[in-house]
Amino acid sequence: MHWALRLPKHDQDYPELAELVHQQLDRMYQLVDKVHAGQCRGSTGEVIQDVVNIGVGGSDLGPLMVSHALSDYKVSTAKPLKVHFVSTMDGSQLSDLLHQLRPETTLFIISSKSFGTIDTLSNAQTVRQWLEKDLGTQNSVIQHHFIGVSTKPEKMTEWGIAAENQFLLWDWVGGRYSLWSCIGLPIALQIGVDGFKQLLAGAYAIDQHFQKASFEQNIPVLMALLGVWNNNFLNIQTHAVLPYDGRLKYFASYLQQLEMESNGKSIQRNNQKVDLNTCPIVWGEVGPNAQHAFYQLLHQGTHAVSCDFIAPVQRYNSNQFTYAESAESLIEQHHLALSNCLAQSRLLAFGNTALNAHELSGLPVYKQYEGNQPSSTLLLQELSPYSLGMLIALYEHKVFVQSVIWNINPFDQWGVEKGKEIANQLLPILNGKEKDVSQLDASTQGLIKILLGGAGYIGSHTCVELLEAGHEVIVLDNLSNSSEESLKRVQELTGKTLKFVQGDIRYQNDLDQVFSNNKIDAVIHFAGLKAVGESQQIPLTYFDHNIAGSVQLAQAMQRAGVFNLVFSSSATVYDEANISPLDENMPTGMPSNNYGYTKLIVEQLLEKLSIADERWSIALLRYFNPVGAHKSGRIGEDPQGIPNNLMPYVTQVAVGRRDKLSIYGDDYDTVDGTGVRDYIHVVDLANAHLCALNNRLAAQGCRAWNIGTGNGSSVLEVKNTFEQVNGVSVAYEIAPRRSGDVATSFANNVRAIKELGWTPKYTLEDMLADSWNWQKQNPTGYQA
Repeated sequence: MHWALRLPKHDQDYPELAELVHQQLDRMYQLVDKVHAGQCRGSTGEVIQDVVNIGVGGSDLGPLMVSHALSDYKVSTAKPLKVHFVSTMDGSQLSDLLHQLRPETTLFIISSKSFGTIDTLSNAQTVRQWLEKDLGTQNSVIQHHFIGVSTKPEKMTEWGIAAENQFLLWDWVGGRYSLWSCIGLPIALQIGVDGFKQLLAGAYAIDQHFQKASFEQNIPVLMALLGVWNNNFLNIQTHAVLPYDGRLKYFASYLQQLEMESNGKSIQRNNQKVDLNTCPIVWGEVGPNAQHAFYQLLHQGTHAVSCDFIAPVQRYNSNQFTYAESAESLIEQHHLALSNCLAQSRLLAFGNTALNAHELSGLPVYKQYEGNQPSSTLLLQELSPYSLGMLIALYEHKVFVQSVIWNINPFDQWGVEKGKEIANQLLPILNGKEKDVSQLDASTQGLIKILLGGAGYIGSHTCVELLEAGHEVIVLDNLSNSSEESLKRVQELTGKTLKFVQGDIRYQNDLDQVFSNNKIDAVIHFAGLKAVGESQQIPLTYFDHNIAGSVQLAQAMQRAGVFNLVFSSSATVYDEANISPLDENMPTGMPSNNYGYTKLIVEQLLEKLSIADERWSIALLRYFNPVGAHKSGRIGEDPQGIPNNLMPYVTQVAVGRRDKLSIYGDDYDTVDGTGVRDYIHVVDLANAHLCALNNRLAAQGCRAWNIGTGNGSSVLEVKNTFEQVNGVSVAYEIAPRRSGDVATSFANNVRAIKELGWTPKYTLEDMLADSWNWQKQNPTGYQA
């Protein structure tokens, strides 16, 4: 019944429905006018200037597509206003967006029909924490910065959204058909109330056409029949949507959901298996881009593809403020796009017959065109709110007609629901709340093991130093970034045994069992995730592993009466304003990446812990960039997947596992433009942990030491030296800078030398030779 969302306010045929819909639309229009007038303010009284729509599926694709398509109709507002869209559950969009926004002037729209979609609610919870961090946790923050759109007012209220900020949907509206409702609030904010009303009016006009036009004149019916003919009679299983207007960039993605979620079914309404193919695979791209991507396949490939070409006849003719100054030259570009649209559809249809006769004479077969590829060309007089409303409604009704022919229900999506349920079953395992994976299939068990497991690079080398110094060693590791094989080799190298327990420091039971079953005097804490770039993409995962895990460990140690701790920290805790060489008296600061942030937070927690309880004796080792391997070549660095650190990337390129090294940035203010780091041999670093352990067994309090050589080397210098030392070449490319990287970082290591009795022994050449020795002996790492 989504057509009811387009009914005129005083519709005579469905007055009750029209009144119900327009009650909500009128409330939405009032909010839009308030925002545009600069009268909508945040909790501090500042005017809202950024609006972020948080939704997924129909709560995102429709509003995003229309807002982008109607960018020429963006209205002027009292204060500059930007509308943003966030949908992905992994947090990557928020990670890119939040640092551009100010909490005081940002309004969030939570659009969720059920108000239970995990994608949307996880994003909503993250932005709520972001707001409350700066503005406080009082109710006024939620009241002034959140709007809700849902069928569930009780859930919106429970979440904290004020009643006056709640806009209602109805169960008779499918999510992918809902942009005409208050789900379209971002659209109205972009094009204004009058523009939104025009969008509805255009769709309503097609509703009337669909109801009243005879079949031979009925455009949605004809579109549907053409699709059925291509699909069921010509056996064409894919359909490309090719708009020749950059504003329709998201139209193909929108139609993918509209068509494939509606008609991608194999069971009829009578619960019988269908006898015919149903919805084809829908895909596409803006036409001018697609010409340089996949038109080769369309014209001369082996797959038959039906196409919809879409283009406005006129553009840049209304003197809109977004393009008025350049309208004349832009019109010429539009004509160029339009001519290409018509030429491509002609060539697909007629093939060689579309060419000049003299051009065909002697033309090689590989330059010829078969043609006879079906396509439809939809021309709009111009792309406006009214015509876009018409265009979308045409496809909606086309989908309905095809569903009737195929006898399927276009308004459910059970294929989507079960995947969500299974994801909810797996989430507790990935979060560490459940550990039993025995009921899962072998493939999923293997994937989870990769996510949760690993035996560490630095830890395995430190085990060698500890065992050779006469210590008894117990290793608790969840096998997340290496292999238990490394610990077997440690025992082979030393001729001594260690005890291995597979577990995770985030699990209280794992920790308590280790402490209760063994006599433990001290703990060296390596456990944690450590990739700078990855930490920017999945911050919550890093917070969980590195911070929450460290808190669990400290609590377990305290319960067991163990208070000696060496924490393997990082030089990333230092303030970026510090100038290398970095010494321990320099201030720490807000690290530019989430990996460094987690190390800093744990350091601060441990420092405060040692002040509150004098029994604690804690060493903070701020190591720089470990490289190298044990001189035997039996143990070394073996990251899973694409390496995040420089040296394993270099050695894997050298051994042939990867094509080339990516050097992230060559425009830093350094000797050759590449980043400068303090590279330290992993054996020197392991020995530093042993020295720190001995120091802490005889002292109290919390003390930090830098562990580095005191010398900086650029990335290019490391690559070139590696080639010289080992007689191999390393192909490379310059890639964009990584988020969170700094130009130069190397240590002042005087304190560690004086207080720990530790001295780095290995040169850069030693490190690079040992790294290659390891990789050469183990081309695929610890894998058999």
